[in-house]
Amino acid sequence: MASRLGGPTSPLTAATEQELRQAVPTRLTAALGGTGALPVSVGEGRLRVSFDGGIPLRRADAAHGTSVR
Repeated sequence: MASRLGGPTSPLTAATEQELRQAVPTRLTAALGGTGALPVSVGEGRLRVSFDGGIPLRRADAAHGTSVR
């Protein structure tokens, strides 16, 4: 089942968690007038990185999975 995030005039839909992780940073970046987003969370002691097209893949990959311990 698809998740939906957004206002009544600009819905954001995603069929999978991966699609949602890609769509949210892109939408937030555009709303704030930025050129790229790199939200980071911590799960099981490691960084979990999501990013949009404004961030180079190698930069996001370098941070993803990094231990915070």
